[in-house]
Amino acid sequence: YAIGIRLRNIAISNALGNAVTFNNCNGASAEWIAVGLGNVAFYLNSGSQLGISNCVAYSVTTAVQVANWDKSTNTVFPVVQHNVFWETAGTAILIGGQNRATVRNNVLSVAPGQYVYGLGIYDTVAADYNSIWLGSGGRVFRQERDALVSPVPLIYDTVGAWAAATSNDLHSYDGDPLLVDATNRVFQLRSRAGRWTGGTNWVLDSATSPLIDSGAPDSGAWVHEPAANGGRVNIG
Repeated sequence: YAIGIRLRNIAISNALGNAVTFNNCNGASAEWIAVGLGNVAFYLNSGSQLGISNCVAYSVTTAVQVANWDKSTNTVFPVVQHNVFWETAGTAILIGGQNRATVRNNVLSVAPGQYVYGLGIYDTVAADYNSIWLGSGGRVFRQERDALVSPVPLIYDTVGAWAAATSNDLHSYDGDPLLVDATNRVFQLRSRAGRWTGGTNWVLDSATSPLIDSGAPDSGAWVHEPAANGGRVNIG
């Protein structure tokens, strides 16, 4: 239990259970955290006003799991933004406990046959301005349904079907995000105008990622970029 805590600048690997857990926390956030090789990267259980931002999770089963031990409160409602969740072995964002999550400006990728979003019967998600890379067989959305309504879950395999049916991810990018080298965990966006690699080193790529200047227009994070910066935040 904690109020107003901010976990920042941590690298975690080989977590047997949850790498980061917020239990009944309020106003807590995880920022600039890298999680590799494990089960659940970020586990949010009860509490309110929680956030996950500017984090990376790779080679994990689930990137974010939202739960609630006290379903009478159902107020977790986290904001998940500006993260890279790459090729999760299971569902990337798993929501339960009668909750809702806001998901925007993220790069989301899952293994073949797995889902970007997985919801319980009474859970919802508000998602837009993300990059969804399904690769060779990933799927977008799965939600359990009341057995009295349907014995099978509600499933959307493609971003187009998901967006048309729910208006979620209407402005999201469905395709290769053109990361520098995801295999070797370099999750920067390629840019012909140049990208910073540390110190005073700038690299000019042969292609530009479609995620550059494609994030939510109401996000002001881009003001920290040096000019000329396009006047809009990147996805990721």
